[in-house]
Amino acid sequence: HIACLVPQPKLPQNTGELFYDRTYHLEEFARMGCIPHLIEVNDFFRMKATAESVPEVTGSLVAIVDRHNIDVVHAEALYCARIAAAVKKTRTFVCFSIDWHGIAPEESRMGGAHDNRVRALEEEESIMLAASDINIFVSEAMCGHYSKKYSNPSKSHVIVPCCVTDQR
Repeated sequence: HIACLVPQPKLPQNTGELFYDRTYHLEEFARMGCIPHLIEVNDFFRMKATAESVPEVTGSLVAIVDRHNIDVVHAEALYCARIAAAVKKTRTFVCFSIDWHGIAPEESRMGGAHDNRVRALEEEESIMLAASDINIFVSEAMCGHYSKKYSNPSKSHVIVPCCVTDQR
């Protein structure tokens, strides 16, 4: 599972200086029975990031896949999917899945992103939808959104409803 995680902000007593605790997510995933590996990426949100531009990240993930005999690489969202796709290129036996629980271009547009970024995100969405072995959507409506927007229904997909509701 590849996820974009922001370290937990901490304000230690008596220092007044904010720092980010990278162990927070390690502990969180370990409690769930995972063997987490944190790999920092300095230019994660750069639109032209490729396997070639972040070889240490791709290489680290490939090494983890090999060491642990991993056969599924699951990306939590669009930005993570770009890196997972790079792993898939070198380890073609890996099943590459993406969790589509947001609409990055539209969300970016609402946040004031430049039109060029919105178009680049749309291009990445289209590429990743086609490149993945399986697309996981949070709802039929989300699946329908992508099918309508790109006129290419997902070749293989599953609906896994979001676990966050106003009932819990």
